[in-house]
Amino acid sequence: MSLFGTLGIGVTAINANGAAIQVSSENISNVNTVGFKRSRVSFGDIIADTSDTHGILAAIGFGTKLVDIQRMHSQGALMNTSFPLDMAIAGEGFFVLNGAQVGRPGQTLFSRAGQFRVDKDGFVVNPSGARLQGQPVGDNDELLSTTQDLAVQRTNIAPRQTSEISFALNLDARTPVRGGLGGPLPFDVNDPDATSDYATTVTVFDSLGKPYDARLYFERTSNTTWDAHILIDGVEVQTQQFTFQQNGALVSNVTTQAGNWNPTPPATQGVGFTFDAGTVFDPVTGTGGLDGITSFGSSSTIVTQSQDGYASGALVSIDLARDGIMRGNYTNGKSLVLGQVTLAQFRNPEGMNRIGENLFEGSIESGEAAIAAPLTGARGSVIQGSLEASNVDLAQEFVDLIQYQRAFQAGSRTVTTGDELLREVVNLKR
Repeated sequence: MSLFGTLGIGVTAINANGAAIQVSSENISNVNTVGFKRSRVSFGDIIADTSDTHGILAAIGFGTKLVDIQRMHSQGALMNTSFPLDMAIAGEGFFVLNGAQVGRPGQTLFSRAGQFRVDKDGFVVNPSGARLQGQPVGDNDELLSTTQDLAVQRTNIAPRQTSEISFALNLDARTPVRGGLGGPLPFDVNDPDATSDYATTVTVFDSLGKPYDARLYFERTSNTTWDAHILIDGVEVQTQQFTFQQNGALVSNVTTQAGNWNPTPPATQGVGFTFDAGTVFDPVTGTGGLDGITSFGSSSTIVTQSQDGYASGALVSIDLARDGIMRGNYTNGKSLVLGQVTLAQFRNPEGMNRIGENLFEGSIESGEAAIAAPLTGARGSVIQGSLEASNVDLAQEFVDLIQYQRAFQAGSRTVTTGDELLREVVNLKR
């Protein structure tokens, strides 16, 4: 080891700690960058050679070097924003993005930054314009298995004519037959409330989305039978009889058509009314319940009723579930699936390559991306209305920065000292 070696050691300290200062400075500058993952440095010593002094082998060091810069993919804090297309990942997954819009056609990119919006073409994009990838919806509202650009295309939905109405209700078995032994008295469409025992209303829609009131009047006609008179817009469209068993259960399911309904424009299909026999509660097995049409000795009441028609609607909001499924909510009260966000998982996320703008690409070191739905594997869940903050610990970064600065200054002092010693050696010759 010589005085020149002393100068070299000082230079290695300056170089290594200068690079560390740069890494720490980058961390500090990105403390407010959404989804940013901090880096940390690793130092290693340098061995120049091995000398034999008085029979003792000794390794002579030649300073230090920066061995590695490691990207730390620990979870950042979640910040609530309440913006519907802000998304945060609680887990190890990455958003999947199409690189074509950011100058990388044919390449799939990845990010933890979940700031998204809908562009003019209806695609969900990040601030750089890269399109978010996910599973689209098929013609029958089912999620497709392919992964492609996720879009919000259903900004408006067309009206749908009612084709099926389903009921679950109880008709009071204590209700007497109107007219007594001489009954039942006939049902009068002009005075339905006075000539029936129970009534309920459900709204139905024609092909243009125009609503109509379908009024169902129930009349007890014997100890085991009831009649239902179905009126739409004041016109009787069908009459149906129900027969009950002694335990109050309907003998069989009943489906009937509103054959006399003639809306304007004409209906494109018939309207079916379904009355499910359901299952009666069994006190021995504890199974069954009031899930169909029954006739028990309790007040007549509707348990559930539903119909499949609706008026036209405009998109008013988007809901995102933790499993990544996006639903659109419309002015007509409907909620439709728009798609599902998918997440990527890597065997070694530290091995991914940074390409800027909060984007990563896969590499040999990271392994191939395994893309699937959230809540599978270690991908985690998607949190709507939140963003993942940088995982930079500002206080720790300032501590590290001071340490690197002192080491840098010490290395500079080593160079200065070595230079002074060399001057002394040169002066000895004079």
